[in-house]
Amino acid sequence: MSGWINKKRIMHIDMDAFFASIEQRDLPSIKGKPVIVGGIPGSRGVVATCSYEARKSGITSGMPISEAKKRCPKAIFLRTYGKKYLYTAWQLLEIWNRFTPLVEPVSIDEAYLDITGSIGMLGNEEKIALLIKKEIREKLKLTCSIGIAPNKVFAKIASGLQKPDGLTIIKDDEVDKIIFNLPVSKLWGIGKKSEKVLNRLGIKTIGELANTPTKVLKQWFGINGELIQRIAKGEEKNKNIEIIPLDKKEHEKSIGNEHTFPEDTDSIDYIFSELMNLSQKTGKRLREKRLGAKTITLKLRYKGFFTTTHQKSFPNFIYKDEEIFFHSKALFNKIYNKKEKIRLIGISLSSLLSIFDTSGNPSIQKELFFYNSKTERLYPVLDSLKERFGEKIISRGKVLQYAYKNI
Repeated sequence: MSGWINKKRIMHIDMDAFFASIEQRDLPSIKGKPVIVGGIPGSRGVVATCSYEARKSGITSGMPISEAKKRCPKAIFLRTYGKKYLYTAWQLLEIWNRFTPLVEPVSIDEAYLDITGSIGMLGNEEKIALLIKKEIREKLKLTCSIGIAPNKVFAKIASGLQKPDGLTIIKDDEVDKIIFNLPVSKLWGIGKKSEKVLNRLGIKTIGELANTPTKVLKQWFGINGELIQRIAKGEEKNKNIEIIPLDKKEHEKSIGNEHTFPEDTDSIDYIFSELMNLSQKTGKRLREKRLGAKTITLKLRYKGFFTTTHQKSFPNFIYKDEEIFFHSKALFNKIYNKKEKIRLIGISLSSLLSIFDTSGNPSIQKELFFYNSKTERLYPVLDSLKERFGEKIISRGKVLQYAYKNI
C-alpha cells in the first residue's frame, strides 16, 4: 500500500467539546469543571456534548442524562441553547472562508477545507492551520483540533489523534506509516460489533482492511463490505472526494422534527398539540429553504420503544403548517394503537423541490382546500417573527389551548 499520492491537501477542523466550551466561555465560574450539555437531571434527555473534565468520568454523547448523573454526580448540567451555538457556527464559517472559498461544513462544529490553492498564497499548511487556530482562539475564545491529509477520510482521522487543541499533519508518504497502522475502530462507520467481526477475521488495522479482498468483506458485511473498504482506502462513502461549499450543496433529501414526551402519554389533546407544534417547526424550515414536499412520514415510538412509521405521497407540493398537520393527523389516526402510550412522535417531509420564486412566493398551483390569500401573505410575517424572537413568540391555538389548560 505504498506510494500513496494525492495532490490535494484537505483540512478537517473539529471544534473541541463545542457546546460545553461555549458555555464555559460565557460562564467563567464553570470553566475547568465537568459540564454536561443536553438536559438536566430528572429529564429524559441525552448528552449532546460534555467538557473534557466530564469525559474523564466516561460521559459520552448520546448517553442518557440519568446515566451521566450516576457517573458524574458533581457535574454541571445545562440545557442546550441552539441559537447561541448556531450563531457561533456562522462566526466560524466566516473565519474559515477567509482562508479558502472551498469550505464544506458537515455539522455545526466541524468542516472540511480544501487548502490546496491557499498554500502558495498564505504559506505552508502548518502556518495556515496555526493562523486559523489563532483567529478562533482570539475572536471566539474557543479551541479546535485540526487534521491535514490527502483526503477527507484521512483528514478527519488526523484531527482526532491529538485532541483537544491538536494539530496533526499527514503527508502523502506518511499515510502507510500513520493511517494504515491505526486500529479499524478509527474509521467512520466501524462500531464495536463490526470491529469484533473484523478482528476475528484477522483484520485489526486500517491498512489490513484496505488490502483485504472485497469478496471476503462482502461475505461478512454484504454490500457494506465494499463501502468500509473504500473508506479504509480514503474514499468517501459516496465516492466523492471533492469539497462541496455550502452554496453548492444539493437540497436536503428530507426535513423533519421529533419530540420526546416528558412522560409516556395517551392524551390525544396533548399528542395533537405537539403534532401541530412539529408541523409549525417543519413548515417553517421548509419555507426557509424555499422547498415544497410531496411525501410526509409520521413516526410513533411507544412506551416499550417499539417504533412504527407510515407515509403518504401527494400529487401537489405541500409547504403550509395546516397541510402538514392535516396529513400527519390523518396518518396518526390510521396507525395509532390506542392500547399503548406514546413516548415519541415525529414528522418528516421528503421528495423535496424548490417551489418558491425570488420574492418568496410559491410558484406552483394552489391546492384549493388549503389556499387562503390572507394566510398566504401571513406566512412570511409569522416566520420572520419566529426567526427574530424565537419559536414560542407565536403559535397556533391548538398548541396554546393545551398549554394554558395544563398550567
